[in-house]
Amino acid sequence: MARHSPPCFTIALALLAIAACVPTRYLRAQDDIVANDPPPKTLRVATWNVEWLFDSYQGDNSSDLAKQQSAPSKEQWDWKVDAIANSIATMKPSIIALQEIENRKVLEEIIQVLKQKHNLTYRVAFIEGFDKATEQDVGILFRDGLVEFSRLEQSGPMFRSKQYYNLSKHLCARFRWGEGDNTEELYIIALHLRARPEESETRIKQSKLIRHWLKDLARITPNLIILGDLNTEEKAGSVAENSDLGILLGGASEREDDNLTDLLEKAPTDQRKTHLLLDAQFDRILASRSLMTDDKGRNDLSFRSIEVRPDLVIRGKGVDAREQHWENYWNVATEERDISDHYPVLAEFEFLP
Repeated sequence: MARHSPPCFTIALALLAIAACVPTRYLRAQDDIVANDPPPKTLRVATWNVEWLFDSYQGDNSSDLAKQQSAPSKEQWDWKVDAIANSIATMKPSIIALQEIENRKVLEEIIQVLKQKHNLTYRVAFIEGFDKATEQDVGILFRDGLVEFSRLEQSGPMFRSKQYYNLSKHLCARFRWGEGDNTEELYIIALHLRARPEESETRIKQSKLIRHWLKDLARITPNLIILGDLNTEEKAGSVAENSDLGILLGGASEREDDNLTDLLEKAPTDQRKTHLLLDAQFDRILASRSLMTDDKGRNDLSFRSIEVRPDLVIRGKGVDAREQHWENYWNVATEERDISDHYPVLAEFEFLP
């Protein structure tokens, strides 16, 4: 267990210290002009494992694996950033969760390209995780609406119970749009769960931990989305309730009002594959019940559609061979090199009156 204060706790203490030095009248005056971002007509929420988004500088990498998977040159790194930015610009997501990123710096390079080459403005939400083996992390790019982001951890007694397993790569973000009775909030947990079929028990314990968090999060807002590379072996529409994904969806819960919907079930059955090289549906967007229906009489979010986008990953004449993509990635010609071994998944919600 980490012995230092979590970043969000440290920041909170700093803000309290600043507030203590500011006259009360000033704080009240500022509160009077604070307003949320206006809601967009359509909210596009995406997840994408961008596969080893590690720049060419290895001086900040400790593990041999991270160094091996880093871009071999500045020119190759620039190609990767441009390719990812082009795909994001095509989707134009309001919020996109990215997995297998190196650090905040690589996200800032992406948003710089999005601004300079595509005239799209994004901001970054990122907190460093603690996957020391791969040094991979997760992050979120967003257009507007963010009011808070953090990491969540289990307590000491929970840790000692051995019923849960820490998430080394996750990020929580709360968004808010609108005013008065039409204020709408959305709480997102971006994940990258433990990989490989033999790690299913670890993913189950990670899923139990997330479900524990949901009990408290539901009190903040009924609008919840869990998304990311879940690495589940379960296929949409046939999920065992005690599996990793089944637990996340709420299949093992005694309540029904906190169940989530696997949005991939809403996609055509022949368009659910999210991996370039495997017949797998690792990447998911799970939504709470409140997002699946329109709340008449107020401006609220309501689900409309979901799609998997292989067209934003596959380049050239077709899908890379396994031995090319996984073992010879940087030697594949740039016009043929597929961007990632995962496809983006994009869900669309509307703000309906």
